[in-house]
Amino acid sequence: MHVTAKRHDSRSYQWVWALSTVIVIAVVVYIPPWPGVFTVDSQAIYSDAIRGSITNWYSPGITWVWSIAERLNLVPGAVFAGA
Repeated sequence: MHVTAKRHDSRSYQWVWALSTVIVIAVVVYIPPWPGVFTVDSQAIYSDAIRGSITNWYSPGITWVWSIAERLNLVPGAVFAGA
């Protein structure tokens, strides 16, 4: 019985190159602004969360999440990272 070695075609590794390309593009796009942009609106909601005041102007949900993050001593960006 003759056993031949399996030939590895360059096409068999195309998925590795495709996945690598997707990862590199994702890193280039998502890492620079990570964990998010702290806009004026975000600052107002964060300040409401610290004071414990929930108004109907901004989302009560995000204020609640930020208040929990504040109690856990997380940075404000932790809320953006979970979004």
